[in-house]
Amino acid sequence: MKRGAYETWKSFVNTVSGPKTASNFQTTGQLTPEEFKEAGDHLVMKTSWKWASGDPNILNCLPADKKYLILKNIVCKERASALMADAPEGDGGDDWVLSHADHVPKAATQKVEVAEDEVEKADEDFNWSDDEDDGAAAAAQTANDEAEEKYRLYDVTLVYDQYYATPRVYLFGYNE
Repeated sequence: MKRGAYETWKSFVNTVSGPKTASNFQTTGQLTPEEFKEAGDHLVMKTSWKWASGDPNILNCLPADKKYLILKNIVCKERASALMADAPEGDGGDDWVLSHADHVPKAATQKVEVAEDEVEKADEDFNWSDDEDDGAAAAAQTANDEAEEKYRLYDVTLVYDQYYATPRVYLFGYNE
């Protein structure tokens, strides 16, 4: 009920006030629809972002073929919710909150050092002959590698919010 009333209020305010036309990004952080479009064009030109079209009756202050930006199939080893739950919050100043101030990636930072004599001993102990082909061991190793290499894919969408005059970020995650 509250959500519906809020959305109705936003729609009414957007209809009465119209889109923002004066640029004051440096002081308030708010964008005009034209600034959003220019920033989006820059993202599309320099990166893998793409413009997408939408309902022409929604956000009619933007061109029909440039309603929102989308970046698809971003690969991530960890779930986004796990990153948020594990990290302590810290104050970054300027009204920003650093949600990952002390975050250290789990597997990427561990280095294993092996003594040279251990490598030589392991090399001597290894049976280099091709006489024994253990297909079951190879299949088990392949299954282990595939299980460890499961990734999560994300789509990121940027939509202009006329009421707040800022972009909204939507994150959609799905399994590979």
